[in-house]
Amino acid sequence: MTLIDRINPEVLEKIESISKEYPYTYEDIINQLKTKGSWGRLEYIVAKDIELYGEVEWIGDAFRTYDEMKTIKKDLANAE
Repeated sequence: MTLIDRINPEVLEKIESISKEYPYTYEDIINQLKTKGSWGRLEYIVAKDIELYGEVEWIGDAFRTYDEMKTIKKDLANAE
């Protein structure tokens, strides 16, 4: 599972809103979210961009918790 799967939808929506004005920054953020498995592995500047454009005080707040992900997976399994 990569960070793109774990990011809070509200934060992702805010990040997507910069895609036209800052396409290179948006591309860097999305590429790292798709390839990194932990927010601790993000490049520093990308983490700061997520905090800035995602409007979170701390990078960890941009992502769902382990318990939230466990609940989502359980709900998806039950839906099938």
